[in-house]
Amino acid sequence: MSEIGSLLTPTQREYLRGKSDITDDNERMTQNRIKDRITQGLVEDIQLLQQSIESDAVSIEYKDIVNDMPKGTRRQSISRAIVFICRLAAADDIDVDDLLKEVQIEVKEGRKRAIRERLRNDDESVTISELLEVVSAEEVIGDMSDEIDTGPTSIDRSNKREDTDNQ
Repeated sequence: MSEIGSLLTPTQREYLRGKSDITDDNERMTQNRIKDRITQGLVEDIQLLQQSIESDAVSIEYKDIVNDMPKGTRRQSISRAIVFICRLAAADDIDVDDLLKEVQIEVKEGRKRAIRERLRNDDESVTISELLEVVSAEEVIGDMSDEIDTGPTSIDRSNKREDTDNQ
């Protein structure tokens, strides 16, 4: 993978690996630059990327990014990124369990929006399981209620045979 535009510069990587000769003054400056790059990446770049990808402002999809990652490292790389973010949250006294629940909800809602968009575009590759993700049971029953013959709403007991009493 290319070093261009990555989170850390090659020099910063060498510093973090303990393979660079940096003076005390340069060490402080290097650490500040690393923090600045991380902060800028989280505060502005990640949000901008997410908004751009999800609004189709760019012709990049999440799958494209994953496909560019080495196959054997994808899950581990994503997991490490999540752990890193969770540790940042914990350092700010954010309840990580609540944060992860919020993230799960946002991811599910984003997936539903994407499936609905595919449905609006008459995408024939939408599967039944994807359809069930976006359509609630109430919606299905509500839409079909006029078409469903539910039969009598009460049981007429007046036609009961009275033979049982005479036996």
